[in-house]
Formats: sequence, C-alpha cells, structure tokens
Amino acid sequence: MHPHTIVTAVVVAATLLTCAILIARDPNRPPRRRRRTGIQEQGPAKAMDELCPGGWQARITMLGWRAPAPPDAPPADVPLVRLEWERFEEGDEHRSLGGRRLWASSIPVALQAMVDGRSADQVIEEAEKTFEDR
Repeated sequence: MHPHTIVTAVVVAATLLTCAILIARDPNRPPRRRRRTGIQEQGPAKAMDELCPGGWQARITMLGWRAPAPPDAPPADVPLVRLEWERFEEGDEHRSLGGRRLWASSIPVALQAMVDGRSADQVIEEAEKTFEDR
C-alpha cells in the first residue's frame, strides 16, 4: 500500500470522527428521545394508588388492525386499546367497589382517562358526602 493512501485514510477517518463528535455536542441539536420504559407508567399508577386507598387493578387489551372489534367498541381508524379497571374496599381487597371499561387510541391515553375518571368520581363522592352531612 502506498504511504499517501495510508495518510489519506487516516485523515479521512480523523475528519469523520471529529464531525461525529461535533454533531453529538451541538447545543442547537434537539435532544434525543429516550426509549420509553415502565418507569413512565408509574405516574398513573401512583395517582390511582392515592385515589383508591383500598387497592385497584386494571387490565389492558390491545386490538390489532385485523382483530374483530367487540360490540361495545367505538368506530376507529386505528387499533384500539380497551382498559378495564376496578377498585377495592379498604381492608378487604376482595370486595370490589365497582369498575369501569373505557376505550382509547393508545395505552397512555387510556391510563390518563382512567385517572381522570376516578378523580371525577372522587369529587362527586365528596360532594355527595358533604350534601348528606348537612
């Protein structure tokens, strides 16, 4: 191999490495998106723990593009997510206080709808209790 070829290859490699380092350190470059992990789902779980002191459980079902939709599924242009959840009485984890089923376009949307629904229920329950105490 000719010495000029070796020198040229080293210069090209050094230039590429320098460019890669400069691109990685560019402060104007938008941040890389981190991969989603189960840690991000702890937000709704923690909120539900606070809203359901006796405990709760949820089941998520994802429908594929070609899956037959259950009769209660809303019409949709995307695969749907069904979330069914129930809460339990404090001190008796086997006594269900009722639950709900909801449909959403994604798991995060379904989890947020679950938390929002339980929050609304709690507001109504507190208002009813205040009214009954009068």
